[in-house]
Amino acid sequence: MDLNGMDLNDHVEGFITPVDEKRARVGWIATRIHRGGGDGGCASLIHPTAPNRGCCFIVSLRAGPPGSFSDTLKTMNDTKFPAVTRIYQNHHLDSTRWERFEPRAGDVITATSVKSGTTWVQWIVLNLLFPEDPPASIGEISPWLEMTAQPLDATLDALEKTAHRRVIKTHLPLDGLRYFPEARYIIIGRDGRDVAMSLWAFYRDFSDEMYEMLYHSSKVDLPRCPEKFEEFWRAWVSRGWFAWEQDGYPFWSHLHFMQTWWEFRHSDNILFVHFNDMLKNLEGAVRRIAAHLSIDLSPERARHVAGISTFDSMKRNVKKTNAIPSKVLKGGPAGFFHKGTNGRWREVLTEHDLEMYQRAVARVLSPDCAKWLENGGEIAVG
Repeated sequence: MDLNGMDLNDHVEGFITPVDEKRARVGWIATRIHRGGGDGGCASLIHPTAPNRGCCFIVSLRAGPPGSFSDTLKTMNDTKFPAVTRIYQNHHLDSTRWERFEPRAGDVITATSVKSGTTWVQWIVLNLLFPEDPPASIGEISPWLEMTAQPLDATLDALEKTAHRRVIKTHLPLDGLRYFPEARYIIIGRDGRDVAMSLWAFYRDFSDEMYEMLYHSSKVDLPRCPEKFEEFWRAWVSRGWFAWEQDGYPFWSHLHFMQTWWEFRHSDNILFVHFNDMLKNLEGAVRRIAAHLSIDLSPERARHVAGISTFDSMKRNVKKTNAIPSKVLKGGPAGFFHKGTNGRWREVLTEHDLEMYQRAVARVLSPDCAKWLENGGEIAVG
């Protein structure tokens, strides 16, 4: 099918070319191109800056005069679809790297802000996909695509050559990440106060090699970790790295991340899992994840996957569960698994600290998102 010159201007004010199928002449973005047999096919189009931003048009592509498209253009009941409206680039992140990613049906994308259970869920997913045993470590087979220090060409090449179902992790808010309707997303939430405690413990273990690696790949300095948690906390809870953020410094916003994904919590390809719920009922979380990925799971298999996914089990199996290069932490890969618990902030944060956190939450999160982030619970989809 030759898409070149196929003029859709009468209907969507743009057209698609075979040279760049992601972008249209006046800003329309084709999120998917499906080539059918003969001269048929269809595309999903969104416009991130138009007045009806987020409205997704499904356009049938077939040969013929412009008028032949009129009966096949529809707005899918004005459904709002995610659109990229921001670019995230700092010492760790480069969201533009996703522009080169070619999705496949069934791709699994695990997403958290930071220190919220990403590696935990990656390990669960990989063990669901590989009943015998994952063939390599998490870091080798489940890449962090927007990470500046990860060679992009090699990462994309490895993903392209992957024969099995792919698992990719991201720490990007949804307003900075290309959305793929054919993928399955797993979003992991955790109380921000627990995130801050875990992040500081991780951050203060960064080696000199880590700081050098980040600067070499991004040309952006990550400030050295404060010796005292109080200093880290008061920056983290009151300012962001990016101009539109209210928290997360010197990394990225935990709260903004959650709110962007929360807006699409009822999408049937997005599953929300909470750290609290995994601690309380890991086997139940394993079953929910398997169901979301359409993986048949016997009771025995569910118990097995839960058993090898406990904190202690993963820490003992660090050669497989390691998601980062060994040189980046002063304590080595084992230092990546710190406590795996919640609530330690209760013994550390003062009343003033807690007030600062609640003000940050009120500035960024909707009430229902704030409640879920603190407590957890299942979220209906569809």
